[in-house]
Amino acid sequence: MHPESFLYRLHFQSQAVIPSDWEVDWEDAPLPYKLYKELPSFLLDHHIPLNPSPLGRRKLEGAEWIGHFLWFAYGLTQFAHTATPADSEEKTSTSFPSLRRFAPSGGGLYPSELYLYVKETPFAQGVYHYDAAHHRLVLIREGNFDDYITKTLGLRLDVSSCKAVCFITTVYWKNFFKYHNFSFRLQGLDAGAVISQTEETARQFGLHSHVHLSFLHKAADHLLGLNRLEETTLGILALSEQEIPAATGKEELTGASLIEEIPAVQTTCYQRSKHIKPHQDILQLHEAAVLSSSSLFRTNASVPQQEKYGKDIYPLSESRATTSSFRDACMNRCSPEGDFIDRSMDAGKIAALLKQSTLPDVSSISIYLCINGTDRIDAGAYEYDPASHSLLTIEKGDFRQMLQSGMTMHNVPLHHTPLCIHVAGARNVDAGGYRMQLIHAGRVMQRILLAASALGMNGHPLLGFHVPIPDSIYQLDIRKQTTLIQIPIGYHTPKSRLSGVLHA
Repeated sequence: MHPESFLYRLHFQSQAVIPSDWEVDWEDAPLPYKLYKELPSFLLDHHIPLNPSPLGRRKLEGAEWIGHFLWFAYGLTQFAHTATPADSEEKTSTSFPSLRRFAPSGGGLYPSELYLYVKETPFAQGVYHYDAAHHRLVLIREGNFDDYITKTLGLRLDVSSCKAVCFITTVYWKNFFKYHNFSFRLQGLDAGAVISQTEETARQFGLHSHVHLSFLHKAADHLLGLNRLEETTLGILALSEQEIPAATGKEELTGASLIEEIPAVQTTCYQRSKHIKPHQDILQLHEAAVLSSSSLFRTNASVPQQEKYGKDIYPLSESRATTSSFRDACMNRCSPEGDFIDRSMDAGKIAALLKQSTLPDVSSISIYLCINGTDRIDAGAYEYDPASHSLLTIEKGDFRQMLQSGMTMHNVPLHHTPLCIHVAGARNVDAGGYRMQLIHAGRVMQRILLAASALGMNGHPLLGFHVPIPDSIYQLDIRKQTTLIQIPIGYHTPKSRLSGVLHA
């Protein structure tokens, strides 16, 4: 199938991309983390201080800062047993175990992996995989790769000035085994959530992060020793102690020429699944998104600015709403699902939440929201304008029943949530543009979720909804936009879950 035709069905007719006879083989499910075999590994510090700030009152160095940083960014942080209520045929409820991280993942499958290039460590300089299962670094490639990574980024950042570089990848099979072709949307969103969590962790550690989604994909995959039929790089974050001005690379570079500069590395992994089913459509989409030359890099400058709605404007206050620490926001974040309760939300909290949710470096993503049961703001559909920190009225009214009717699974009671946020992007994009929008939407999603948690609430990200419904509410067709994810937010009762924190 042509990529554009497939993308249309994936986005607007998502049920059509999953075979009607598709059955999930849970007995042959892959692990939610990647395990390398027979490579040098280095255990990281397990004594994670649960201070309000991960940095605490002292500066961390060497393996200590890496261990603490990676645990907050993408470590296994909780082991949980979640109870599910009994249905009409069952007399008792059931429970299932799960490993959780601070960044959310569709179905708790965590297709993303994190790799780290570090120079100042007690162990060898080089490229490592973060083995979350054992909280250790596994050496993939030893050496100095400042020049290679700088070229991979199209000469737009001098990596020699960086403290470390993170690579966020996606392993196709880790969520394809459950969601089939629908997994492509989740892979982009999941990667964005990990990128956003890593960004905020870096900020807590006093580091600057430089996010790159346009880079030479094959060169990055080659550096990490990835099998491109199984895994590919979706994002790169350069971390530095000082702000590094962005540069404009004038020299055209290609991935084909760059991979000739360093030899290939061969690795073997264990993922538990014995039978991996073909996922050709996913491979074709990711291949269509590959940037083979730096001349093809996408910039935000090329994104046309949308005309704002000209109806009633609600200026939002510079809220002084009480928020919890980063640590507490991470620890308390959860997806309430059916546990939302009907409770109104203060307008100041909406202002505080939206203020923390936008991406200053991305103009292609917009935030829309349906509000109900909030003081000083009429029920209705709005666009958030970050430049003026205000809500622009699209249409007044209660849209909760309309949104509820559009859900493919009625596992979240939207009539109990005073706020439902929709993250939107451009409607007509190619495979690369669509994947990039999903990643940006995932970044916004995680910022929203952390902000909601810090304000004493939580959000539940949803992809199981009929996209044309929110598109029609916000009149997105005339703006050539479409909804990428739906996030109801509100107060909730504690989840029926027994959980324990994984740290020493």
